Order: sequence, then C-alpha cells, then structure tokens
Amino acid sequence: MRKFEIAIHWLPKVLTMILALLAIIVSFDVFEPGVPAGQIALALLIHLIPAFIIIIALAFSWKKHLRGAILFFILDIVYLISMASRPLANKIVMAVFLLLISVCFLISHSRRAKYERALNKINP
Repeated sequence: MRKFEIAIHWLPKVLTMILALLAIIVSFDVFEPGVPAGQIALALLIHLIPAFIIIIALAFSWKKHLRGAILFFILDIVYLISMASRPLANKIVMAVFLLLISVCFLISHSRRAKYERALNKINP
C-alpha cells in the first residue's frame, strides 16, 4: 500500500514532466536548412511557449495538488478553445494528456493523508 500511495503522489508530476518534454521535442521542427539563425531562434522561442507554460504550471502545483488539478483543467479548456478551428485529431492528444494530468492531481489530492501516513512509515 505504501508504494501505491507514493506512486499516486508522484504520477501527475511525472506525467507533467513527460508532457513538457514532448512539447520541447515537438518544437524542434523549426530547424530548416537555409533559414537565418535569428528567424530560427525566434520561431524556437515561440514554439517553446507551451513548454514554459506547462513547467510554470507544474511549479505552481508541486505542493498543492488541488491547485494543480484546477490549473491543468483550465489549461485544457484554454487549449481546446484556442484550437477550436483545428481538426479534432490534431488536438486530441494534448487535450487528453492535460485532462489526465488534472485527474491525477485530483486523485493525488484526495489521497494526500494516506500518502503522508505511508511516507511516515518509510521514514519514521
């Protein structure tokens, strides 16, 4: 039971890190031969904005998991609204991932007391 509670506590954080890493990897599509370095740097900076937002959201929700659940749900809604003109297939992965992170933060928040008891059993 202790390992399960610890895993539930860390799962939303790890999923958020994976999402941020995925957003960073996807942003590397700006590199093309023959394009000036300044233009590539600006395009890369613009493409990295979602990763920065995800990392900042993770920082705000690191200790307060209820805040993380609300914040990632809001990010999901904002993402869906901002991508309303795009086909569903283009936005479904990111939207589902953000919703999954939000639900994981909510579950982790609801099991916080059990996590703290499990942690005390490991480190008395």
